[in-house]
Order: sequence, then structure tokens, then C-alpha cells
Amino acid sequence: MVYHPGRYLPEEEFASRGPLSLPQWEQQALLGREAELLQAAAAAFPNTIIAMENARPYLHHSPYCYAEIPQVLTDQIRRINRDNVRMKPRFRPPPSFRQFYGLDMLAEIRGAAPFIAHCHVHDNFGHSVYASEKIQTHQLPFGRGDSHMPVGWGNIPFKTLFAEFIQGYDGLLICELRSRYFEQTGEAAKNLASILQSFGI
Repeated sequence: MVYHPGRYLPEEEFASRGPLSLPQWEQQALLGREAELLQAAAAAFPNTIIAMENARPYLHHSPYCYAEIPQVLTDQIRRINRDNVRMKPRFRPPPSFRQFYGLDMLAEIRGAAPFIAHCHVHDNFGHSVYASEKIQTHQLPFGRGDSHMPVGWGNIPFKTLFAEFIQGYDGLLICELRSRYFEQTGEAAKNLASILQSFGI
């Protein structure tokens, strides 16, 4: 089960509130509350993997969620400390990740590797959008948004990213495409298979 981690600022409030900076004690209290809830869920469903997904960034409102940064999400997974609470990474082109957060995407994935249990594999060009921008056809010409395109259509270097974790990976790789690309599902799977074959998989 893919779980979207808790937000410090709900997206429903973006229109009425600007960037939010909670005091450290309040952030820790929210993280503790989420950890308790997920510990209870993990105990109630021990045969279900709860895969926590790192959050997408939004122009103007980030950071609205601690899980925008994979290593911070990894810290929360360690805090929860349950075998069936793991991670589902959201891939971005490393240059855009570095530009937005000032961090190395490859290092972030490398650090999260032991916790990765599930992957949605789709492509984009890595340019972020405002939270109010929802129409994909308006974003795509400018390389913006989480496009969910077939593997190989965008700028995400999957081979480079997979090199950080794929050899020890034992989960699913799902081509999660927007409906407009459904006819290219075979192409996406073929491109993904080619990348995996380069690792001997």
C-alpha cells in the first residue's frame, strides 16, 4: 500500500496560506503522532507493506511536507521501526533536485536504498509547478509537472538512479502512466526492461 506522508501544511490550505514554518517542537510532535498511527497500522496488517512515498515539491509552498527530502523520510521510517513500513521513492532528474533543494539526488537514493520496497516508474522533465496548476496539457510543453510519461520520454536517468539500489531490490516496478499514454504502456515496459537488462536483471 502506498502511503503519502503527513503534511505540515495541507494542500487544501495552499490558496489561503503562504509557506509555512512550524517550530521544531511542533514538527516533532506531528512526526511522533504519524509514527504512532503507522506503528498501529503496521501491527494490524503485518503482511502488508506500507510504502511511504516522498512528496513532490511545489513552487512557493515547499517545504510543506517533511517527506520532500528522501533522507528525512528515511529518518521517519527508522523512527517507526517496523519491518513492513518502507519507502516508495518519487524519482526526479538529479539537476532539478539539486536546483530545488541544493541536495544530491543520487546520494539521497543511496541512503534510502535499504528501505525501498516499491517503485512507480514514469518519466518527466523535472520542472516544478505551483500547487494550483493541475492541467497536464498546459504544463507539458514547458517540461513542468509530474507528467507520468513513459520511461525514456523525459530527463530522468533511471539507469543512474537504479544503480544505487536495484541489485538488492525485491519489490515491484510499476509503469504508472497518465491515461493519455496508455497506448504507449508497451513502449514504457520495453524501455524499462532494457534498463534492467543492463544490470543483468
